Amino acid sequence: MLWWRPALIILIIAIAAGGLPADGVAGEASGEPRITTQGFSIDTALTAEARRFDAIRVRVEAPSRIAKLVISTDEHEIDLANTQDRSVFALVGLDQRPLNAYDVTLDVAPFMNKHFTTPATYRLAVIVEDRGGAMATAALTATVVSEERSAVDATDTETVPQQLRESEMTLTRVATADVAPAEESPLTWITREPIDVTIRLRPVDADAEIRQLDLETWNRTWTRDDIARRISASRPVPYVDVPAARNAAADTILAISDDSGDALLRITTSATHLSQLGTTVTLAVLMRD
Repeated sequence: MLWWRPALIILIIAIAAGGLPADGVAGEASGEPRITTQGFSIDTALTAEARRFDAIRVRVEAPSRIAKLVISTDEHEIDLANTQDRSVFALVGLDQRPLNAYDVTLDVAPFMNKHFTTPATYRLAVIVEDRGGAMATAALTATVVSEERSAVDATDTETVPQQLRESEMTLTRVATADVAPAEESPLTWITREPIDVTIRLRPVDADAEIRQLDLETWNRTWTRDDIARRISASRPVPYVDVPAARNAAADTILAISDDSGDALLRITTSATHLSQLGTTVTLAVLMRD
């Protein structure tokens, strides 16, 4: 019986023509590209003296992979994904071209410090296009001020919003062991259900409060005033249960409040692994505090 030969021939032709990836997974990740800022609101007017901008991070995500990534001003336009001029990478915090990357974080402060040198208001656009032709655009406004104005602004600190810092961490717990690294973790958890590996999240500090918020809150919270308003408008809960298997905890938003202040946390990925030692749960977390 040679009934299988036509099917085998078709499969071989499909792979040779690029119809199926070599790993056997058909198609690419779905989702539109997006651009987000880290540590400040995209609507914030950035202000600094010439060559004094510091750590302005912009995250670019393209589930269908980056085809073009353009930064543009009135006088400069560079496609970072396709340029042959590698010298520009140091100006945006890159080591290499982001062509075909799923995500990349730019630090455009060095670019601004090089090109925005006289007192004025400048606009920097970031444009990403994925391999399917979908696009996303964001525009930053940056004002270079004179030393005299900067000195005046420094005396009026009450009018300056206090920006939240943003940091990344990866937290892991193996079976009933402590969450590691313990010195960085504001969270601890226990496993409540083994099938979806539902975990019960609590603050490490037993006297701290935990709240579950939504993704829109995360997208709109950039200053200490913002986080104080969000927390005052919500109620603390004893714990938060989330399934961790198969990245199910992604985009869970939590707020933790203790004597040292408030922190906003976003679980970006969750993964589980079974072994002889027990179930390992790993969470990647962004924290603003």
